[in-house]
Amino acid sequence: MKFSLFRRPKVTTQSISIESRISHLKSRNKYFEIHIGEQPLFLPEYEISKEILEVIEAADKPQENKLADIVGIYNRITQVDHYDGSGWFDFQIVLRGYFHNFGYSVDFEKETGLMRFEKDIKST
Repeated sequence: MKFSLFRRPKVTTQSISIESRISHLKSRNKYFEIHIGEQPLFLPEYEISKEILEVIEAADKPQENKLADIVGIYNRITQVDHYDGSGWFDFQIVLRGYFHNFGYSVDFEKETGLMRFEKDIKST
C-alpha cells in the first residue's frame, strides 16, 4: 500500500483503551466545571458528567445494570436546560466509545436526546 498524507490509519472504537476514555471524560467534566462561572448552563453538564464518572470509577468492568445506571443518569440531562455545545457532544462521543469497549452500541434519540444502549451483536 502506498503511503499518503491524506490517508489515516483505521481506528476502531474498541482500539482506544478504557483508561484513555475515562481520562477524556474527566477532561470534559473539568471543562464543564471551569465554564460554570461564565455560563451557568454548564452546571447540569458538570453535575451529570461527574455522577457518571463516579459510577464508572466505582466499577472494574461494569455489568449491564451499571451501564443502565449510567444511561439513567445521562438521560436526566434531557429534562433540564443545559449548554449543549461541542463539549457535551464530545462527552457523548466518548461515552458511546466507553460502552463500545464492553460490547454495547449506543444511540441518542434525535427528538428527545435520550440515550439508549443494547448488546452489539457484531462484538459477540
